[in-house]
Amino acid sequence: MPKPNFESFRESTAAYESWLAGEIKLIHSDLKTKHTAMRKDAFSFFRATFYRWCQLVPELLPEMMKLPSVRSVGDLHVENFGTWRDKEGRLIWGINDFDEACALPFTLDLVRLATSTRLAAGENKLVLDSKQTCEAILHGYVDGIKSGGKPIVLAGQYAWLREVATMQIDAATDFWNKIESAPKVNFDIPSSVRKTLEGMMPSITRHAKFVHRSAGLGSLGRRRIAIVGEVHGTQVAREAKELTTSAWYWATGLRPPTNLAYSKLLRRAIRAHDPFLCVKDHWSYRRLSPDCTRVELSAASANRDTRGLLFMMGHETANAHLGSLTSTQDRQSILSALKKLPTDWLYSSGKLLADATLNDWKSF
Repeated sequence: MPKPNFESFRESTAAYESWLAGEIKLIHSDLKTKHTAMRKDAFSFFRATFYRWCQLVPELLPEMMKLPSVRSVGDLHVENFGTWRDKEGRLIWGINDFDEACALPFTLDLVRLATSTRLAAGENKLVLDSKQTCEAILHGYVDGIKSGGKPIVLAGQYAWLREVATMQIDAATDFWNKIESAPKVNFDIPSSVRKTLEGMMPSITRHAKFVHRSAGLGSLGRRRIAIVGEVHGTQVAREAKELTTSAWYWATGLRPPTNLAYSKLLRRAIRAHDPFLCVKDHWSYRRLSPDCTRVELSAASANRDTRGLLFMMGHETANAHLGSLTSTQDRQSILSALKKLPTDWLYSSGKLLADATLNDWKSF
């Protein structure tokens, strides 16, 4: 895969979207929505432009490209965390999107997370000193690596975070109204996707219909299909989202793996798994409900333990990386690499990438 040349953000976007159109069937109305959202603020712009990040990082942080690699989330940021139910029905909190999963130097997930906190703070979505933010993330990550990881189970622990999740569950009417009001699918649904979605629904489902769901920012433009119906008088829903090769391989010109990293990362991470979440033929499938969704940063951080929230984000990042670190020696190699980095490496790297993102946003 040839490495794309770029001089401006607009050229980068045009080249990426042209490549993406060759990979999947694009929904152009959603792309227009995405471009509008990107102009709103720098944090939204950052969430929507992982492909640009993939071009900036090797140029701005060349020394990090020499560090040990792990299966990484890729498009990690402070609003890529949410809740789901495990097979025991327990409410779990953690990373909820692996669309851009790929092999990266282990530091890059942390840098992207730290960059997102800086941009979110600029939009008053997060109130904490940038250096304290980086310290909390890094402490959580190191704790996770040293301990071998631990899923964040909201049962008997993390009372404040469980309260946030409960608030979202209490707002179920708004959640379901949004899905019910989504437009009907105006493109052909692949027969395999239709069959899988229908098979995931309870057999007693009534009044089922397919809708085109627009959600998130980074994935806007991809086909995203939900089936929603009624069971015992209330709604249930499942979703399918089309996946592509990570933008990292497009940006760097590296040869992509034969299989998407999404499923392997998901399977091997330290995780209380969502029994509905799976990957099949370049589509991800999951259950949709108020207790299986992204946790809004503003709700999670308002009058809460923000430092504790960021510590857990770092810990959950370690949970994802531990799927690649199968031995004590592997984990020790990561800890040793961290000790060799400058004291303020995460803060300085996050600032560098945040400044570059702001420059791109202003030019856009």
